Amino acid sequence: GAGQGARGAMYRDVAEGSDAKITEKSEKARKEFFQKCEKLKKGASFSDKLIQETANVAAMEYTKLFGRIGVKPLMHLKGGKKRPRYVVDRDETWVMYKPPLWQQGGTFDAWRKNLLEIQQNSRSLKDAEDKYLSSTKDELLQEWHMLQSGFMWLPPEHASTDMKNWGFVQRLDVETDGFIMIAKTWRSMRIMQTQMKLHLNTKAYMCLVHGKLDHKTVYVKRRFAELGSDAQTQVMLQFDPENDPFYDWCMQGKWKKRSIRMAETFFMPLAYYRRKEDNSEYTLCYVNILTGITHQIRITMQSYGHPLVSDDRYLPKDQAMADLKWCPRNFLVNVRSDFFDMTGPFDDPSRKRYHRVSIENPLPQMFQNILTKKLQLTQVLEPTADLFVGPQYWAIGDYELMSAYPKDEEYRKKVMRWGQRRGIHTDALDRLLLLSKDDIDEVLNHYQPPEQLGADTYSYWICPVCMHWNTPDELNFKQQKGNEWGEKVDPDVCRGGNEKGALGRKCTGRRQTPEDEVKSIVPNGWLNYVKDPTVHLLFIVNSRYLEARKAIMRQSRPAWVKPPEEVEGTMATKEMLSALEEALIAKAKEGHMGIPEMELPKIPGLEDIQLPLAVPQGASIQRERLPGRGTGSQWVYTLKADKRIEYTAVYDTKLTRLTGPLHVKTDPLPPEQVTAPKPKVEQVPTNGAGATTVTQAVGKLSWNWSLGDPGADEPAAKRPKTAPKWERRESKSNPGKYYFYNTATGETSVEKPGDLEDAWEAIVSKTSGKVYYYNAATGESQVEKPAGVQIKGSEAQVVAKATPSKPSKPKEEEPKGMKWERRESASKPGSFYYFNQTTGDNEVSPPRVDPPWKLLESKTKRGQYYYYNETTAESRVDPPPGARSASQADKGKPNGSSTPPAGKPEPNGEKLPAGWKRCESDKYKGKFYYTNEKTRETSWKKPSPWERVESASHPGKFYYKNCETGETSWTKQVVGVVN
Repeated sequence: GAGQGARGAMYRDVAEGSDAKITEKSEKARKEFFQKCEKLKKGASFSDKLIQETANVAAMEYTKLFGRIGVKPLMHLKGGKKRPRYVVDRDETWVMYKPPLWQQGGTFDAWRKNLLEIQQNSRSLKDAEDKYLSSTKDELLQEWHMLQSGFMWLPPEHASTDMKNWGFVQRLDVETDGFIMIAKTWRSMRIMQTQMKLHLNTKAYMCLVHGKLDHKTVYVKRRFAELGSDAQTQVMLQFDPENDPFYDWCMQGKWKKRSIRMAETFFMPLAYYRRKEDNSEYTLCYVNILTGITHQIRITMQSYGHPLVSDDRYLPKDQAMADLKWCPRNFLVNVRSDFFDMTGPFDDPSRKRYHRVSIENPLPQMFQNILTKKLQLTQVLEPTADLFVGPQYWAIGDYELMSAYPKDEEYRKKVMRWGQRRGIHTDALDRLLLLSKDDIDEVLNHYQPPEQLGADTYSYWICPVCMHWNTPDELNFKQQKGNEWGEKVDPDVCRGGNEKGALGRKCTGRRQTPEDEVKSIVPNGWLNYVKDPTVHLLFIVNSRYLEARKAIMRQSRPAWVKPPEEVEGTMATKEMLSALEEALIAKAKEGHMGIPEMELPKIPGLEDIQLPLAVPQGASIQRERLPGRGTGSQWVYTLKADKRIEYTAVYDTKLTRLTGPLHVKTDPLPPEQVTAPKPKVEQVPTNGAGATTVTQAVGKLSWNWSLGDPGADEPAAKRPKTAPKWERRESKSNPGKYYFYNTATGETSVEKPGDLEDAWEAIVSKTSGKVYYYNAATGESQVEKPAGVQIKGSEAQVVAKATPSKPSKPKEEEPKGMKWERRESASKPGSFYYFNQTTGDNEVSPPRVDPPWKLLESKTKRGQYYYYNETTAESRVDPPPGARSASQADKGKPNGSSTPPAGKPEPNGEKLPAGWKRCESDKYKGKFYYTNEKTRETSWKKPSPWERVESASHPGKFYYKNCETGETSWTKQVVGVVN
């Protein structure tokens, strides 16, 4: 014990000396930089152009004192510049692995020009690739991507505007390696940009910094300002009087256009290292970023007094050069990326319309060798962490939230049941459960389903123009701060566009769009990405989740406070670990990160384990939790990074070269975001007095603003009467919903107008042969004769046709364009029937359809049906166009049934649980017994109608179903023979 204490004291002294050395060098360089800048400022003029020129010179002076710009030993090492690889290729999204020495600057025109030049001077694609890989300069990643994918996939309407960056929505520094998301379509790009703006996606990094950080998790929020406009020399300075020599210019209003941005960063130390040659100390850190400003991690750690090893821009110059002797590039790697893809493909589109993409990039072999061979590990701070990829919990703060806000199992079940009733999956509910109970209760009490998007001014809504997710919280902030144009904030105007953001312009979208303007405003491919209830709740909860993570870091809490102990399942044996490792290697070769907990029982040798599988220390397998997962949530099992790097370092999915822009379907706007068409406004010529007159149609009145209402003084009896010209029209954005439109005045109304003339007529139903009454003006239909109205045509002749002396066979073919809709029974809530808007017929059985449509029974709501299109993956509860009456479609079938088949009953009509069978006794004729074909159990008693069924939405979990009533329950029921 005494020896360990002495050794610890020695390391502390060394660490303090090491930190002091870096701090001393940094302070000396900072003072010299300030002196040079003061000289530059003395003779400077204050025009925007001259200020920027002064800043560019100052940035050059900074690079003479800090960093090693232009010195890149990695470029000259064998295999130093590696080939970019594609690790994910989905319907509308690519994810590329960017190696070091690839940059992302430049412009559309420059990239295209360079590519065409390369193409002209290359014999083949491989020849062109070799030119990029053998180059001794930082090549452009966009050019490499287009070399692989071609230009044909770029949507022409967005190619030179919103997608001028060729679909790239992320960037990494030249010497940093990691994942880059690339969009194939405009809507995919906008969804990813929205996730980044709201920090719904998670990016994690590993870095090695100088000195010894305190053993605590830290949240840092600081402002940084740009210096210099040339990307090759541009630097970021902490925006305060001590670190930024141009701080006074900004505060005095002399440099108004300078970019000053807030950076929010979480970091936690994982381990301490020492270098034997000079006894210098280092800390291995794990980092999450909330914002994404230039050089964010590097400048944050520098401002914290612990710059990165081998940093090419923020280390004192002599130290940067010294680090290169044992670390040839910035020690910074993007190790994890987690986001939600709402564009497909989906495993089960009838249940969820999103796919969670979670990928890992362990430290490259070069950095693993530095940590194991060139440095000495002195202390591991996080025993459960994998030092080559990160801690068990992807999101910093999740573990602390579990400790601060513990939940018992009963409370978790209550929240889970609430979500299951609404079709919400654990990806959103787990994140919700990390909040305090007060926050959870507030979310549940104020929750509105996706169908209510945009219902109120202060509500959530998606912009019909740019697809930005507008929130009440964002609105409150904008109203307090004002927007960048100094204008008053309109609560119904989109808040997603600005000059410096992803759009690069102000957005004109509004919360509600008139019906007749939807087609001209909504862009092709517009997607209601929160129509899935899980994604919808994720977007609502995420802002609270982020604030909770920040707040928990500001609290002073004892280090010994831990989350409640979780119940473990089976402890993995040597045989189990071997089977799991074999399965994980196979997954790694296919580009997968690991295996989710619920899929473990599918692995041979693990069929009978109890989840979660516990992994002993020292095993080659690690288990992790994705962002937003806390107590009781699912683990992901992975190979440890030192083993996995063998497969991840070479994985490259074959890129499918697109021959043209992808065809995407445009979603209708949410119902509450569409209003009736605007009244028509027409301009009239200027009158003789010089006053401009405007005629506006509002209802039945029409007046001249400058002259007043011309008929205002006339008695009502003498005013000319005009016949109302009302039409009943179907909403284009909400098929199946109708409004009334006056062709004479332009007025619209959802309610039936009082001056609408009755136009009822009697019609014979072609399916039932019965008479019903139809109003051609309103589209209404009913079986009972409407009271107090005149029926058009000869009603008697129609009725006579409906009751011929000899019944005639109804026609098998139904009229084209018949529109069915599913309606809820008023007398039996929760039960549904189908109404034909053309014939007025009602049927309990769902209408039949032809391919590519399929009629399917809901897995979560037994007895309810929906329609699924196998070509477009669309799903809906209302029958699609062309659906046929069930009673007609099922005629001639052997069983004569008009309803989808249920479970097969026994010959005597009784229903039995799966596996059970009713058999006649050989010994006692006429007597019957029951046998289970799987367990071989027999009984004279009829078994319980309850059976245990594995959940389709939660593999590994089971519920109970009553085969006689169809009732389901999570509560355990008696199964088998009741004794």
